[in-house]
Order: sequence, then C-alpha cells, then structure tokens
Amino acid sequence: MASSFEEKFVLSTDASSYSIGAFLEQKDIDGIFKPISYFSRKLKDAETRYSAYGKEALSVVSPIKNYRNYLYGTEFTVYTDNSAFAATYNNQEPTGRISICINLISESKFNIKHRKGIEKGAADYLPRNPVILCFNEENRLEDGDQALDNIKKKLSGNREANFKEEK
Repeated sequence: MASSFEEKFVLSTDASSYSIGAFLEQKDIDGIFKPISYFSRKLKDAETRYSAYGKEALSVVSPIKNYRNYLYGTEFTVYTDNSAFAATYNNQEPTGRISICINLISESKFNIKHRKGIEKGAADYLPRNPVILCFNEENRLEDGDQALDNIKKKLSGNREANFKEEK
C-alpha cells in the first residue's frame, strides 16, 4: 500500500532478547489497517544486555528514526507490549538511557499505547526472526558467482585465485 500523509500512521513495535522489530501501517480507503513497511534488526552485543524495558525503548526509537521520512511532522501512534514503558513515557519523567532514547525522538509527536503481544501480529513476529530471510537470499544469490568466489579467495590469501579481465 502506498502511504498517504492524510491518514495517521501507526507503528507497532516489539523486542526480543536478540533483536527488535516493527511495522508501519495506515488505514486504507475502506478503513482497514494495511502495512506500509516492516523493520527488524539484530541487537548489537551491548544492546543484548539491556533490560527488557531498555530493549522495548530501543524498539520504539530505532524504527521512529528509520521511518523519519514518513513520520516527521506528523502525529502518529506507537503500540508496544511493554506497559511499563508506555506508562513511563506518557506519565513520568524518564531517566537514564530511557531519557536519552526519548530525546532522540523528541522532534516526533506521538502517543504510546500498550497492546498485548499476542494482539500485535507482525510486530511480535519480526524480532524473533531477524534478518534470516535476507541472509538466506544473499547466500542464494552468491551461489555460483565465479567472480565473487575469486574475490573471496584472493582476500582470504589463496594464491590460486585467478582474476580474468573482461574485454
């Protein structure tokens, strides 16, 4: 679905112990929510040691930064399954890493709402299966690529690699 800046955006986010995921959606002309884009990434080593609360904060901040071109200057809603993070953002003054996260996205105008994980669908699935499809697709595309095999051999120090000039 192509996005429309006439309709409000909805961002659903989630985190797991090793990755974060989100999807951006809007209502179509029939009033049915349709996905616009999906986002997921593996957590960096240091991020894997964040608390569940910290990972949920990161799962909100990263996609907002990623979708800045869509979300900047618009009012939108974020759904998270971490009720503590939603409550802190909406009702209290955040501290520590959370305040840094909030400052990073302070140019955005949004509401955070709690939604049980089971109700989030794709947002709940994405962080549990990060980048696997991309990785497998890249491997499939690399299979049988002689030029790439030669480069890999050369870079690994294999003296037998043959580079042929194309004429």
